[in-house]
Amino acid sequence: MARRISAWLSTNEKAMLCFSDEPDVFYLAKVNKAPDFEEFLTFGRFTVEFLCEPFKYSVFSKQVILEMDSNSVQYISNGGTAETYPRLVIEAVYGEIQNPKITINDKYLLYNGVLTNNSAIEINTESFLATKSMERDIITTGAYDTAENNILSMIDGEFGALFPGGNTFAYTSANGQRARIRLVWQERYL
Repeated sequence: MARRISAWLSTNEKAMLCFSDEPDVFYLAKVNKAPDFEEFLTFGRFTVEFLCEPFKYSVFSKQVILEMDSNSVQYISNGGTAETYPRLVIEAVYGEIQNPKITINDKYLLYNGVLTNNSAIEINTESFLATKSMERDIITTGAYDTAENNILSMIDGEFGALFPGGNTFAYTSANGQRARIRLVWQERYL
């Protein structure tokens, strides 16, 4: 038993830390001070000191799927008490989309490229990543262009956050094409 506990506490990586009195949230934490295992062997208990990020995260992710016409605005509510950074997926389910642009509050992200019919891009505003779905290319051509794995160089603008309360979310495209947009985020609390 002591070896399993020791292995669990010996990592330097951040992990979810949950407490029984707050079952709907977790902290991202790592062990700051290793426990004294002699204390455990002698008394059957020990103290662990964690170093946590300043936020609590909701255990449940929020997801909104929007069918948006070009030049339209939606309102998104973030129930947390701190800003959070969403992951967004723009899908060309209604036809080719040229230069899709997303604006979250006053920050915009513009993809300088074309989404062919039934393809998608994913933008992770927390980890500053942007990737293109190759599923359609594999199905229609049998090919996969690994150069398009990371399309961050084709993105202009700033990665925006959802603030506590109401947020504006706007979509436009150069050719006026409608898009399906999925936002996924975890509410954070101070």
